[in-house]
Amino acid sequence: MKKLTEHDEHFEKIDEHFEKIDERFEKIDEHFEKIDERFEKIDERFVRVDERFDRLEKQVDLIAIKVVEHDEQFRSIKENMATKDDIREIAMTLDIIVGLQRKRDQEMSMIVHGMKRHEGRIEKLETEAKRLNPAFGLG
Repeated sequence: MKKLTEHDEHFEKIDEHFEKIDERFEKIDEHFEKIDERFEKIDERFVRVDERFDRLEKQVDLIAIKVVEHDEQFRSIKENMATKDDIREIAMTLDIIVGLQRKRDQEMSMIVHGMKRHEGRIEKLETEAKRLNPAFGLG
């Protein structure tokens, strides 16, 4: 009977130990859930950045089309001996296009800056994940 009592005590200690391990795993699971949430947010940001790039690409295409159209207009003006008013109108249109392009360039710079900032965050998360992998027996 004494042996059974000793075994019961030993099993209780083992159960306590496993409960502590379970608690640690729950904390680790919570940590990973937080990391997953952060990655989901980063993924959402990348989706938005991709969408923004798509919009900018369409806008650049539209600008390129407009530039081609203006080239055709220039040929027509040369052929028809353009007036000063015609030249002023074209100059104003080009000023608008250049302004739009500058604005696009500024937006692109901001996007690149934001992506670099995200890359740093991603690298930190990857480093943290690599650091935690051995603790979980992951290679």
